[in-house]
Amino acid sequence: MHFGLPEPEPRVDIFTPSGARVARADFLWREYGVIGECDGFGKYFDGLSPAQTRHRLGMEKDRDAELLALGYRVLHWRWRDLQEPHVLGARIKRVLLAATA
Repeated sequence: MHFGLPEPEPRVDIFTPSGARVARADFLWREYGVIGECDGFGKYFDGLSPAQTRHRLGMEKDRDAELLALGYRVLHWRWRDLQEPHVLGARIKRVLLAATA
């Protein structure tokens, strides 16, 4: 997918200023401070109990909050969004443009 988008860095570890690892981002547009995450639903529901699903969702919320506190914008999309790459590309472009404002 290009759509006039700058090339992101894939699979980038994100750290706090003290050196603690916060996350491994699927994609990072470093110059914009934007992280892209492609999420499937399997990691939340496949064979998990409701309590395990709540725990995983909570961990993701905490992770996103920490990334936000570090100054990043996090954009999540689903595998289904890849079926309409022009729509996803336009959404990513809007987030990158907003990050420069």
